[in-house]
Amino acid sequence: MKKQEDEIRRIKDALLAAGLTLSGEKPLPYGHQLLISSSAEKANINVYAGKKGISFVVGGAGGMLKEELTAICEGRQLSCTVGDNKGGAEPAWEAVGFEGCHDFDGSWIGCDESGKGDVFGPLVTAAVRVDLDTARQLTQMGIKDSKLLSDSKIAVLAGSIRELCPHRYVETALLPADYNARYQEFRARGLNLNHLLAAAHAENLEGMLAAEPCRFALIDQFAADTVLSSCLQPLGRTITVRQIVRGERNVAVAAASILARDRFVTTMAELSARFAVRLPKGAGAGVKAAIREFVALYGRDHLKHVGKLHFKTFDDAAAMDESE
Repeated sequence: MKKQEDEIRRIKDALLAAGLTLSGEKPLPYGHQLLISSSAEKANINVYAGKKGISFVVGGAGGMLKEELTAICEGRQLSCTVGDNKGGAEPAWEAVGFEGCHDFDGSWIGCDESGKGDVFGPLVTAAVRVDLDTARQLTQMGIKDSKLLSDSKIAVLAGSIRELCPHRYVETALLPADYNARYQEFRARGLNLNHLLAAAHAENLEGMLAAEPCRFALIDQFAADTVLSSCLQPLGRTITVRQIVRGERNVAVAAASILARDRFVTTMAELSARFAVRLPKGAGAGVKAAIREFVALYGRDHLKHVGKLHFKTFDDAAAMDESE
């Protein structure tokens, strides 16, 4: 029984490290079931203890999530073949997301963002170019999805990424006033926030490719591929750009997520200091109170300088004021 508990604990640790969500668990006859979900998929792992030892059954629709869970149960990590290494395939789990790319050359750009779901602050997009050697160094440094790290740890790792990858990264912070203006421009054209985000990633890619050619890019999936492809600029359309769910499993995307988060946190602190109002992160507790405090000091017209005005939270706060 203890061995079964040890295996369940091992799997839970691996799920956490991979950025997967354990959405539930329940006992089974002679076993235990773990329910796992992602933004687009659901699956489960059944862990059984029998006379022949521990066995696993991975359930759910076929796809990347099921493949990853199978790898976790087997104690391995997903891999792909890099280049035409006729002497034997070189495992490159750092390059997850390029499975099946037979011409993959081991050099790629990872892209991610921060601030999309935050009422206050900028939308930050970041990109980091790596090769296999850099990817392994980043992995050894402890680079992983920024959502699994504290802001203080992110600040340290962001500095290390910038030092390791000089001239091979970009961070773009779209400040609230510019963000609101651009959002309105996109809405006027019948487009939405995902198109705005796609355009921001496309601009980062264009700048990086102008500085140094690259054939591959990977982005944490946020929209249909057609949304991203419609925003790509001339250089971006010459490369293979992939989107995958939980893209931060790829170390380059994880590095981009850390840079984006660090820039977001830094900019939030600057905005809070500039206006002498503590602007909370996220969209939860304290946001409405901060809106009302800001309006009392500067008036409603100045909210565009600190917040993303399309959030319904601003309408709710206004309604509260009018009812008083």
